[in-house]
Amino acid sequence: AMFLTNSANNVYGYRGAYNSTPATRITGTASIGNIFDNSFSSDLDMYEIVVLDRKSTAAEDDQMGNYFAAKWDIPYINRDGVWDMSAGSFVQNAALTGAGTPDAVDTIFNADGTKMILLSGNTDTVFEFTLSTAYDVSTLSYTGNSFDVGNEERLPQGIASNEDGTIMYACGILDDAVFQYTLSTGFDLSTMSYASKSMDTSVNTPTCIGGTISSDGKEFYTVENAAGIRRYTLSTPWDISTGTYTSSYATTGEDSTPYSVAVSPDGTQMLVLGRQNDNIYQYVLLTPWDITTALYNNVVLPVGAQDGSMAGLFAQAEGTKLYTVSTATDNIYEYDI
Repeated sequence: AMFLTNSANNVYGYRGAYNSTPATRITGTASIGNIFDNSFSSDLDMYEIVVLDRKSTAAEDDQMGNYFAAKWDIPYINRDGVWDMSAGSFVQNAALTGAGTPDAVDTIFNADGTKMILLSGNTDTVFEFTLSTAYDVSTLSYTGNSFDVGNEERLPQGIASNEDGTIMYACGILDDAVFQYTLSTGFDLSTMSYASKSMDTSVNTPTCIGGTISSDGKEFYTVENAAGIRRYTLSTPWDISTGTYTSSYATTGEDSTPYSVAVSPDGTQMLVLGRQNDNIYQYVLLTPWDITTALYNNVVLPVGAQDGSMAGLFAQAEGTKLYTVSTATDNIYEYDI
């Protein structure tokens, strides 16, 4: 497969056999009309699919895609530069004050960036924060609202939610399950209660240290410590009790200690936070939501310079902001992508 991005006049490509890891990076300068002829020549005959990721106009994307499809008759995915970490940069960090010493292990935001939920590992608790400026962690303030998930998971490590925050999920490393909660008011922890629903992960994810759910509520992804990503399919969307194990993806080729995962709303991009090398890794899912088709595209965002104990990872739906939290410093870190 091949992954292309466009920055100014440069074309950046990643190519390799289907589902290869890692792919080979190619650089060059080309126009829409000769991008494939000059940069990749007849090598395209070898590939089953191409992933296009151009920061350009829709008309240029269409022109490039039509040219490619007409000449080589191979399917392609047009990513339009969404969820592209290649130019990612650290913005700022903030102390998670007001909630004691939370042992920050994961975080999620609401859709407009004015609410943040923090998961604490050693207190088995989720804490609620507001942001006076959307997505700006320097404006965080603890609301005083919290909820104890310790009756279900005694050492929680991952948290996820639906878009409006009326359903939340928690998983951890002691009780071998993902647990579901309801909130009568979205992202308001004072209205949170256990839904008496869970999914057994003891066989495939016995030590769940992270999790996320697809935008349509049909797929739940867990992170198995020192192994990789696990996918569970929910026969009833958002109902975790209907989940069954589907497939897995080993991240050991990039990082042997995965800690958190995020998947784009369209299911074609996956980000994985790894603690072995303190990086966030980017993957393309050639079949949306299907992690067995994941292609590592050699794009990483280093986070170790900020903190070597990063745990949770949250990606804004629009794909322009990333957030991590640290178990060592109880700080939250903000990145632009």
